[in-house]
Amino acid sequence: MLSLSGQAMPLGFLFFLFLVVVAPIQSYAQFGRLWSASDLAASQETNIFVDWEGGVSFNGFLVDLPASWQLYEVVVLRQGFVSIPLTVESTEPGKYHVTTAQTIRGRHEVILRVRTADYPGAASWSFTPATNVQRDGVDHLVVHQGLAHVRNLIIDEPAVVTANHALRLSESDRAWEWSGENFPAHADEAFTVEGWLQTTRTNRIVLSTWDGTEHTSYPLEIVVDRRGRLRSFVSDGTAHLSMASIAPVADGLWHHFAVTTDPALGKARLILDGTPVDSLSIASIFAGQINGVALGHRLDANAQRNLHIQLFNGQLDEVRIWRIPRTLAQLRRTMRQSLPTNGDNPVIFTFEPQSLSNAQRSQYVIAPSTLAFFTLARGFQAQPEADGVHLTWESSDPNTMAFFIERSTNGRDYARVEEVRARANIAKYYYLDTIVGSQVVYYRLRQLFSWDTAHVAGAVKLGMGGGDEPGAILRGNFPNPFNPQTTISYEVLQGVRVRLSVWDVSGHRIAVLVDEEHRPGVFEASFDGTDLPSGTYLIRLQSSDGQIQTHRMILMK
Repeated sequence: MLSLSGQAMPLGFLFFLFLVVVAPIQSYAQFGRLWSASDLAASQETNIFVDWEGGVSFNGFLVDLPASWQLYEVVVLRQGFVSIPLTVESTEPGKYHVTTAQTIRGRHEVILRVRTADYPGAASWSFTPATNVQRDGVDHLVVHQGLAHVRNLIIDEPAVVTANHALRLSESDRAWEWSGENFPAHADEAFTVEGWLQTTRTNRIVLSTWDGTEHTSYPLEIVVDRRGRLRSFVSDGTAHLSMASIAPVADGLWHHFAVTTDPALGKARLILDGTPVDSLSIASIFAGQINGVALGHRLDANAQRNLHIQLFNGQLDEVRIWRIPRTLAQLRRTMRQSLPTNGDNPVIFTFEPQSLSNAQRSQYVIAPSTLAFFTLARGFQAQPEADGVHLTWESSDPNTMAFFIERSTNGRDYARVEEVRARANIAKYYYLDTIVGSQVVYYRLRQLFSWDTAHVAGAVKLGMGGGDEPGAILRGNFPNPFNPQTTISYEVLQGVRVRLSVWDVSGHRIAVLVDEEHRPGVFEASFDGTDLPSGTYLIRLQSSDGQIQTHRMILMK
């Protein structure tokens, strides 16, 4: 059964004959944003988002998916809010014809909820506007082939379940509530709320301090809106102010969200996956008593139904409430770490079975998830001695399986030297490298976790070296090609100031992502190309030692 705008109907063949006609199209018709996750795994539920902003009118479209994929739901939103009735017919596996009761012209958004195949490999999907017209009593399907959009993907192996547990909620589950102690209750108090979410459902409440009464003030409500974007609200009882992400979060992947409010600066920020996406100027907008915090619903159990928003359906994890405005650097540093729950600041919901009461374990669905938390090794140092180079580091992460010592003579090409197995209750590690064949040598520590994922935990450089060795190395970006977000990685080998920027091929600077002093280590910066056209762009890394490096990346929409 396929769910269409709240109705369920069987897929079947049309009862009337379509004559397929390819229609020419004028150039002013255009798509807005077309988005599907670039790092999908096999057997994963996800959403495909198609935003239409063109001037051409049509009343249907063709969807072509891999035959092994499943289509669960199709939603078309007018102006991003009003769902319009649909009819969906499947003519053969993976091919669907969608017709609407209303003409599509101007801003409309299409959301396709699908499930990928059970095996990895290359895949593609396409979206083509079409129009049903009647000529001589026969229905004709006029396909606007010139507007067809095709997206190519690589489907990875199924996601690995880690030792970490998350809270799973659905419409029929009880939502998690907290009484609200230690949450700021006055307009002059700062706070930060952060956490992780995974969902494919839209128009859902993630977290709320509101009871749903229209003229009640509240400091925070976080939702996944009808368009699948993350949105936060605050209200003084007369107006609801909001911030929203540009990219959707209802894609079946794990996303880190954070809202920081600093009344002293009169500003709030919405941060998604470690990148600021929106801000809001506020001036003592909230004043009142916090009656509680609810995960997955509002404080009044009936409020979301009365206001046409639904209970959360998906997973939540590591929800933290702080009485301080955390900085971007602080959020990035700890977002992948599972913090201890002792103390009042922050209040943390980890959903690990050992941290829950018997009643909580019986009332809620707590299950292993694909979200991985880890703590990278720290204090990686290299000390040359007469017998070789002494490497030392510290680690207390319980999910670490091993450390790989890697060595390089140019700072770019590393070879594995040794594997050091992690040991329980051991915090300090040591390794002696007796084979050092160059005056200049670089060492890197790679940390392997129990879910078979490795991360670089530290890097150092030894020796004076020549004047050509850079103080920082630009590694590149992943994914590449990307749409619309990518992560740029660079390694600092010695203390330098680093300026990381993005340019187009005509020489215009698009953005400056980093411009600050760095200690040695491996760093990442996120770049969002949502508002940019498809094409080739240049990453430029300039360090204070005079070195300049560039790397090409491709934005493919």
